[in-house]
Amino acid sequence: YRIYKYRNVSVYEEAFLITVSLILSYFMWKFIEQKFRYDFTLKTLFSFISLISILNIFIYSYGNDQGFINRYSNFSEDLLEELLIGEKSGVFNEDGEPCFNLECDFNFGNDQYLVLIGDSHIGRIAKQVKSYSQKNNYNYHSFIQGGCVFTKESYAQKYGCQFNNNDTFESIKKLNPKIIIYGARLPVYVNGTCMDTGKYVEKNCGGYYLNNSVPNLSPEESLPYVISDIQSTIYELSKITDYLVLLYPIPNHAQDTNEIILRNKLSNESLSYPRTVWQDRVEFSTKVYDEILGNNIIRIYPEKLFCNQFIKDECVAKIGSQIFYSDGNHLSTTGAELFTDYLFLEMNNEELSFKK
Repeated sequence: YRIYKYRNVSVYEEAFLITVSLILSYFMWKFIEQKFRYDFTLKTLFSFISLISILNIFIYSYGNDQGFINRYSNFSEDLLEELLIGEKSGVFNEDGEPCFNLECDFNFGNDQYLVLIGDSHIGRIAKQVKSYSQKNNYNYHSFIQGGCVFTKESYAQKYGCQFNNNDTFESIKKLNPKIIIYGARLPVYVNGTCMDTGKYVEKNCGGYYLNNSVPNLSPEESLPYVISDIQSTIYELSKITDYLVLLYPIPNHAQDTNEIILRNKLSNESLSYPRTVWQDRVEFSTKVYDEILGNNIIRIYPEKLFCNQFIKDECVAKIGSQIFYSDGNHLSTTGAELFTDYLFLEMNNEELSFKK
C-alpha cells in the first residue's frame, strides 16, 4: 500500500489496514479454512476457486494493469529510471568497499594529487571528481564522511567523525596535493534549524548541529569555537596546496523531491522554490566562508547554477525530464554531472586567472 501510494502511511491508514486484515483473516478462517477442514464438498471447492478468480481479476484490472509504470505512463523512460533506480554514482576501493566513511586512495601513477574532502553531499560528486583527476593526470584521494564537516579539532564533531583530527590533516599534507576540493552542507552544522521553504519543512536534520559541541558547553556556546575551527582548518588546508577549491553550500530542498514528483505525477512540470528562501538560509554560512582569506582559494557558488540558470531566481529540483536531486538534499546522477561540469569549468577559469 505504501509503495502504491508512494508516500508514508498515516496512523489512521495503518489502523484501517490492520482492521481490514483482521476482518479478512476472520472470513478466511470462518468460510474457507473451516469449510475445507470440516465440511469439504465439490461445491465448496468450486466456490473457493470462483472467489479467488474474481479477486485476481479485480486486482489485475484495477491494481495492476502494468502497475506502477502504467500509472506514470506520461513519464519518460529516462525520468522513471532516475526516480525509481535513484543515485547510481559512487566510488569503490579495490576491495569493492564504498569510499564513504572510509579513506580512499587511487594512485594512477601521476606526480600530483587531487584530494576531495566533505560530507555525504560532497560524496555525491566523488565519481565525477575521480574521473576528472584521472583525465587530468592527478592521483585521487578522498575523505568522505556522512554528517561531518571536516575540521582538525575532534571536539567539533564528536559522534562518528573519524577523520576529524590532526592526523588526517597530516596525511593530506604528506600527499602534497595540487588541488584540494572542500565542501559540506554547512547550514545544518551552524544554523541550528532545518530547511523551511514556506511550503515544506525539513525533518531530522538538527542532530548535526547538536553534534557540533565542545565538551561541557551547549551547542549555542560551542558555535563560535566550531566556526573558528572550520575557518582555521580551511585556511591551513589552503597553505598545503596550490589551489583550495571551496564549495559553498549546494541548495537543498525541504522534502524528498522524488516523493513530491511521484505523488503529484509531475512529468513535465518544474519543481522549485524562490531563490530568496535559499539566500536567507545560507546567509550565515556564506559569511563563515567569506571571512576565510587566501590568495589561492577558488570559490564555487552552486546557487548560481541551481537557483538562476534554469528558472530565473528559482532554486530548481526538477525541470522537464531532468531531476537534480535523489532526495531533498543529495544530488542525483544528473545533478552531480551537471554540477561537476560547472565546477570544473569554474576551476579551470580561476586557475588560469591565478596563473596570470
